[in-house]
Amino acid sequence: MKKVILLATLFLGINGVFGQMNEKELLKKTEEVMATIKDEKPNGWVKKGVFTFLANEATFNNWLAGGQSSISGNIGVNYDFNYKSNTWTWDNKLIAGYGLTKIKYQD
Repeated sequence: MKKVILLATLFLGINGVFGQMNEKELLKKTEEVMATIKDEKPNGWVKKGVFTFLANEATFNNWLAGGQSSISGNIGVNYDFNYKSNTWTWDNKLIAGYGLTKIKYQD
């Protein structure tokens, strides 16, 4: 019974503290966020991205159940090229990957 009373008190207390915004406050907050978004992106080209290289080696020596030793490498590219002017924006994304594997005793 004590747990139920405690939970009810917490629930009512949270609802009283976190009231809803009225329409004017919500509109003001939305306008502030929109102004911040407009100011964040400068005009012209913005280029950013990530180039990754991953290498892996697996060696199995004296393994009774079998297995094959191998070496592999992967390259990944993930870039954004975006243009913004006062009248329009152009967003480009380049995602590419390439990988090779060499297994021991195979051409």
